[in-house]
Amino acid sequence: MSRTIDVRCHLLPSNLRGWEVVKRLVEFFRGEGFVVVAAQPFPSRCFRVTFGKDGARAKAVFEGQGAISLDGVECEVACPPPQWVDVLVSWFPFERPEVEISNALKRYGEVRPGRFQKWPDLGSVYTGTRIIPMVVTKEIPRFLYVGKFCVKVWYRGQPITCDVCHAKGYKATDCPSKGKCFVCKEEGHLSKDCTRRVNVPVTEAAPQSPPCGQAPGGVVSGCPAEDLWDNELNSDSEG
Repeated sequence: MSRTIDVRCHLLPSNLRGWEVVKRLVEFFRGEGFVVVAAQPFPSRCFRVTFGKDGARAKAVFEGQGAISLDGVECEVACPPPQWVDVLVSWFPFERPEVEISNALKRYGEVRPGRFQKWPDLGSVYTGTRIIPMVVTKEIPRFLYVGKFCVKVWYRGQPITCDVCHAKGYKATDCPSKGKCFVCKEEGHLSKDCTRRVNVPVTEAAPQSPPCGQAPGGVVSGCPAEDLWDNELNSDSEG
């Protein structure tokens, strides 16, 4: 959280109500030249304060100071704990080790050991999707390579990305390319059957997309997720 700090106000008089503490916080930070846009109360009279404009600078200033003074009482300033989210990784082979996914994701934040997603009401039958807890510090692409395997990624807060054309801002159901061949943009056939394909091998060192890339004049032959991609182009599923 780049604009947020925690202020521990447990030493303030106990008869002060929560809104009264927030009022003092807002007035204090306004006097320092910063605007508070949110003040969330937590147990033990800790208040999570988020700043508006210049929030990153405010965070650096007050975390650097380590404390602020409210009514003559020193209140400790701390960095909020990291926010963990579940990152869902689909299309990765069930039998492959999780360490391969962890190595691919660690460039986007802190990674913890994950688990498999299960089908509802089917006991111990897994969907194959991995659920990986992460502190995401850098946006994870909707599609990325784990070794030679193209995988699909979703997590709460991820920017909306079209599963068909990879453009941001809309879903596959609204894609202008839906139902068309990805190579020639015509209807009536799939990209794997297009006569304008380029038949060159796909390598792990130089993966293509979508889902593995597009070579000049057509889609590369041999993409390990090609059938999945054609299904995305011609189905109503958001995935």
